[in-house]
Amino acid sequence: MAFQGILMRLARPFRRAARDRSGATAVEFALIGVPFFFTLLALGEVAVMSLAQSNLDFALSETARRIRTGEIQQEGLTALDVRNDVCARMRRVLPVECDGNLFVDVRRFNAYTEVVGGDPAADGRLEEGEMTFQPGEPSDIVLVRGFYQHQVFTPFFQSIFANVSGGRRVMSSAILFRNEPWPGT
Repeated sequence: MAFQGILMRLARPFRRAARDRSGATAVEFALIGVPFFFTLLALGEVAVMSLAQSNLDFALSETARRIRTGEIQQEGLTALDVRNDVCARMRRVLPVECDGNLFVDVRRFNAYTEVVGGDPAADGRLEEGEMTFQPGEPSDIVLVRGFYQHQVFTPFFQSIFANVSGGRRVMSSAILFRNEPWPGT
């Protein structure tokens, strides 16, 4: 019986603390707040990456349309001009840094069965030397690919979302089509 009395006296402060409700909201916020803000930050990061991907898709499709109709070939534009065109279209939505981050690869093929793209990302970086510029002639099959290295903003998520070195994620977009028979050929 004496042992039970000692246990009751030792348990008294714990029972009192269990009934005390002051500070409960702060404790609940501490338990819920950290995962909530972590999730909110992750959603923001994913939203920015999705916007950058959609932006790249749109900009590349608009530039590919100019290749398909022969506008770029007839104007004699170079690979740098085409990259700058894609960059200008991307900047309409997001403030993107294109120098060293945006690459455009344009390849001409004789048949759809010959189409090969290859992956220009190797050893944790994007190989610019793998890019070519062959916009083709009327009725040629053309593959237009764009690669944009997006900087992942949150350091914690760089290890999760990044797929090349430097905490960056390479986003890609590709369009395959047959050039139209444009006038003057």
